[in-house]
Amino acid sequence: MVPNICSVDGCDGTIKARGWCGRHLHRFYRHGSPCGGHLDKGEGPKFVEVALSSETDDCIEWPFSRHKAGYGALTKDGKTHGVHRLICQLAHGDPPSTSQNDASHICGNHPCVNPRHLRWASHSENMLDKVAHGTDSRGEKHWNSKLTAPDVRKIRRLLSAGETKSVIASKFDVSRGAIEQIKKGATWGWLD
Repeated sequence: MVPNICSVDGCDGTIKARGWCGRHLHRFYRHGSPCGGHLDKGEGPKFVEVALSSETDDCIEWPFSRHKAGYGALTKDGKTHGVHRLICQLAHGDPPSTSQNDASHICGNHPCVNPRHLRWASHSENMLDKVAHGTDSRGEKHWNSKLTAPDVRKIRRLLSAGETKSVIASKFDVSRGAIEQIKKGATWGWLD
């Protein structure tokens, strides 16, 4: 028995936690798998070919490295590309307007690279898709949001009742400008 050796086949690193060495533990935390994110030479392009020739209607999740937002990433010609955009281009041709079209996920699953789930869409169409799938980051989902939907409804009622923006801002621990943006509909305007 060899104690304290990483449980990943072929690795002789010393166990740090969960039966893995530090390198495989880091991959687990970053990619969800102790072997995630690692690409042997040619493995990424091979996976792209498999995805392009697939006949399935199920999601095909990119098993390698991803951007922070969850989109698959692949380095090609020294530049990192979103795999979903690369596959959309290979399957459906060039975007109608490169700077104004997104590779939109019909399924709403960002690591998905199934060409049947990808289409060229305008940025606003893509944002509407995100709202429909619940993957948008507006309102309470935004990383920097201090307010909730019930808070905003209450703020609107207080504004309608004639309460000053300064008083409302202090009640909710936000700036007077944030209350002004809510009043104008510049933020939270989508909330009924």
